Amino acid sequence: MLKLLHTGSVKNIYTSEQESLYLFEFSDRYSVFDWGAMPDELPLKGEALAVMANFFFQQFAQTKFWRGLAFSHQASPTLELEKKLVERFAEKGLPHHSVGLAPELSEEGLALINQTERSRLLAVRPVHVPRGESVRFYQNKPTDCLVPLEVIFRFGLTPGSSFWSRSTDQKYLAELGLSKMIKEGESFPFVIVEFSTKLESADRPLTYLEAQELAGLSETEFLQLIAQTRVQAIALKSLFDKAGVNLIDGKFEFAFEKNLIAGERQFELVDSIGPDELRIDYKGIQLSKESLRQIYRRDPWYEALLAAKKKAPTMPGKSWKSLCELEPPQLLPAQKKCISEMYLILCDELLRSHGYPAVFTDETTKTLAEWEMGAKKFL
Repeated sequence: MLKLLHTGSVKNIYTSEQESLYLFEFSDRYSVFDWGAMPDELPLKGEALAVMANFFFQQFAQTKFWRGLAFSHQASPTLELEKKLVERFAEKGLPHHSVGLAPELSEEGLALINQTERSRLLAVRPVHVPRGESVRFYQNKPTDCLVPLEVIFRFGLTPGSSFWSRSTDQKYLAELGLSKMIKEGESFPFVIVEFSTKLESADRPLTYLEAQELAGLSETEFLQLIAQTRVQAIALKSLFDKAGVNLIDGKFEFAFEKNLIAGERQFELVDSIGPDELRIDYKGIQLSKESLRQIYRRDPWYEALLAAKKKAPTMPGKSWKSLCELEPPQLLPAQKKCISEMYLILCDELLRSHGYPAVFTDETTKTLAEWEMGAKKFL
């Protein structure tokens, strides 16, 4: 059997005996507001996330996808780099660590299955993740390892976006390439890219200079990372656009590739892509964890959680979670069914819109439009 490496709030990671592959097991657990695993599960959510992640990686790897990508973000500060990246991906595909869906959790199950089948397991190539002295480690310009940054992209803003707290900082806006702040409901003139820490106990927002120094990036590498994030975001948005849904923002994770180009390190896409890492809108309803957040914000537990987070800095040695006076409640059965269906229907809409057969028709035959009509009473 495979060895369990890590149990996260929603995802488990296994390795084969030879450690030649890792397996991401997408569970039916969910987490909101950094609480960790919540008290119940969403049936088949894990399978939907695994299938969607595999779909996105497969699309990005295809050269024909990049040759057909409508690419026109003329205002972008890194436009020329973006064009060169699209040309490279149109020739070789976008590099990533995914190998494909696996049928079962065993050494024998590492044979891959087709796009048209279902699994909660995604096989990936291992990426080295340094621990401890990570800052010193990255100053030595390593390759074949995780970039210690979460890279956030934004096409626009939702009312609850953390960006609003930084929107009056003119120096920060200038760093992002913005001459003025947009209004709610407007789109940015180009894809905005932000950074936060990845290997610290809690995510911490970073300025561009802090991000570059933390990851040990040259100026060329840093601009390349920003440009590649914009390109991937535009490509991902095109996939959602075809399914009739709107991508608002999200995050990517990267690793340094082994091979250099002109002496500079290149980047491969790692971890996973799906609604848990994104904000996706359909007729004003969020097709992501934001829907769960909206439900829980109406519960007294949420106010207790905010109070605990506010109190924790004044009580050294105490975690904010231990100070929370209430436990999160389970979802109501109708809420649970609604959110579970959201993942399954979004997955099937994506597959169908790009010429693949749907995989969850035995569980639900609703379209997104039909689901949205019923979801309004819960979200």
